[in-house]
Amino acid sequence: MPEDLSQGRTYQVEPYEGRYDEEISLLDIMVVFAKWRRLIAATVLLFAVGALIFAFMMTPLYKASVLVAETDKSYLGLLKSSAVQDRVLDRFAPKNWREMVGPDKKLKKDQLVAKYIGEMEAQGTKEGVIKLSVTYTDPKKAAEIANEYVNALENVLKDVRYGEYRKMAEDYAGKLNEVSGNLRAIEKNLAELEGKLGIGAKSVGVDGKIRDLEPVVAEWLKLQEKIMDKVMLISEKEADVGNNPEVATMKEELSELNLELEQYEESIMKSALNSQSSASLEVFSEYLKKRKEWLAQQELYQKLQSLYDKVVLQEKTLNVSVVSLGSAQVPDKPFKPNKKLLLAVALVLGLFIGVFSAFFMEFFHRASEDPEEREKVKLIKEAFTLKGFFRS
Repeated sequence: MPEDLSQGRTYQVEPYEGRYDEEISLLDIMVVFAKWRRLIAATVLLFAVGALIFAFMMTPLYKASVLVAETDKSYLGLLKSSAVQDRVLDRFAPKNWREMVGPDKKLKKDQLVAKYIGEMEAQGTKEGVIKLSVTYTDPKKAAEIANEYVNALENVLKDVRYGEYRKMAEDYAGKLNEVSGNLRAIEKNLAELEGKLGIGAKSVGVDGKIRDLEPVVAEWLKLQEKIMDKVMLISEKEADVGNNPEVATMKEELSELNLELEQYEESIMKSALNSQSSASLEVFSEYLKKRKEWLAQQELYQKLQSLYDKVVLQEKTLNVSVVSLGSAQVPDKPFKPNKKLLLAVALVLGLFIGVFSAFFMEFFHRASEDPEEREKVKLIKEAFTLKGFFRS
């Protein structure tokens, strides 16, 4: 009997009865398994048979795949677009499929797609390859649909590229027509001014000396052309190379040409002032102004014509091709249902439910044999009968 030394008293330690009775030993668990073995086996068998019936009743789905080199970042988006999907439907769905679907029709497009071309999945990889997969009920058709997606992608890309070049060509053509109209209007004004100035024929000044304006204008035009050529060369150098040391030298040369042109125009005006009337001087000044406008428009026209010719050539020589790493092959096994996986899941789930049911039945069996718990079990059973369920 232990002694309490601090108080000088002794006490009795009463053993706790039933302390070990509530613990479940491994032997008890094995006994439950043995006692309810038929229930466990029946549950596992029921789940297995149900899984097999479901697998055999389910329509088999086959998956065909093809690899496409992702040479353009737009491939993945286009493959998932309705433009590509519609082209695939054009081949495999009825010809009037567009009339069969719509907001006010019973058949939805998703249903039409599932029926005629199945489900398409496209995923990009780090290696720059797109894996395109089609799941369908017919293995041969699944491969044909996957290959058709590649063809549809190529055709849509061609339409997109041709459309881009055609739009650019139309834009340049419109601008060319506009500039051509400006040139014709300026040339008409120039012709009128040349008639007033007598360019092309000998004109007599107020001093009585014979003067010819054609050489003067020709020299002025040469200076203008040099300046414009230099401006174009500078812009090309800056665009191609960036910080090019030659550009600074060319800009200095351009400044010198502009100064030379200004000085030449001043000398022309002085000469015209000494040899022409004030009315002729105004006409000549207007003539030079129109000549500058004509040169600017002519330069713009040449640039636009060059760009237009380049776009038209690119459109004619456009070559768009989608590189596929082989073609989709006919699958020999269904992708779904996976009978082995279904059976394995059913066996595990059946075993779990069977063991749970065994312990549940064992609990109720023991409770029914206990006089204290019998009334509780009876109450629970009555509560789950049809009469007890609706009893208040």
